[in-house]
Amino acid sequence: MNTYFAGVPISGNFGSDVGGASGSTRWLGTSDLLSLFMNTGILVAGIILVVLLVGGGMKIIQGAGNGDAKATAQGQQALTWALVGFLVVFFAYWGIRIVEMVLGVDFVTNPLNP
Repeated sequence: MNTYFAGVPISGNFGSDVGGASGSTRWLGTSDLLSLFMNTGILVAGIILVVLLVGGGMKIIQGAGNGDAKATAQGQQALTWALVGFLVVFFAYWGIRIVEMVLGVDFVTNPLNP
């Protein structure tokens, strides 16, 4: 029995065990959803980090060029909080990875890996 998602036989066309078309009955579960959210969250956090670093740097340069100490301080604050946010995301990710390594399972970062 072939199972189709959006009219495409996933298993047959892409060599995936998800979808059940090649005799497998593997379906996406909670850990797959958590993995998707975690990977997307890390991507979004990285984009926000770059925007804040560039924006904060521009604010510092503009404040220093105009002699505006308040704008320079706002730029430094943006850079500081961007780096704090990056460290929070970084340590949260590696905390999850360490728990997975200790337990010997990939329940969040790579649940589709057999």
